[in-house]
Amino acid sequence: MIVIGVVNKDKCPASSNIPIFLIVEGVIGIISKILSLLRDFLLKYFKVDPILSVIGLVEFAFFICGSVWVFSAFEPRYNPALGELYCNKTTYLFALIIICCIYIIIAVVVFTFLCISVMICLTVAICGGRADGDVETAAEMTPLPTNDHR
Repeated sequence: MIVIGVVNKDKCPASSNIPIFLIVEGVIGIISKILSLLRDFLLKYFKVDPILSVIGLVEFAFFICGSVWVFSAFEPRYNPALGELYCNKTTYLFALIIICCIYIIIAVVVFTFLCISVMICLTVAICGGRADGDVETAAEMTPLPTNDHR
């Protein structure tokens, strides 16, 4: 992300913030991963969790901004000879694909959570809220009347 953003920093006048989005998200991603890996070591000297929380919020804010910048420029011209509203094809498509993949992952997680929630609700509704200990054993059940006509 960082390399594509730096190399094409001035090659996206359609939305000059797209390369900046790639650079910032790349740097924040690297910093958060390094802090997560060194968390146990760093905890001896200072609290890491508040720092990771702030980094996560900044990353989320830049993701929202990046979404606005990328989708508001959809779909730019890729040839600079056609006017000012162009953007380097690699830069634009890379940012677009990254953002779309993240939205797809979020949708899959939300869909999975909803499916599990519905299954739990249906299980409770079908079982009547009984716990496993409430189920009658075979010895406790009353026998059915039999028709012995011999």
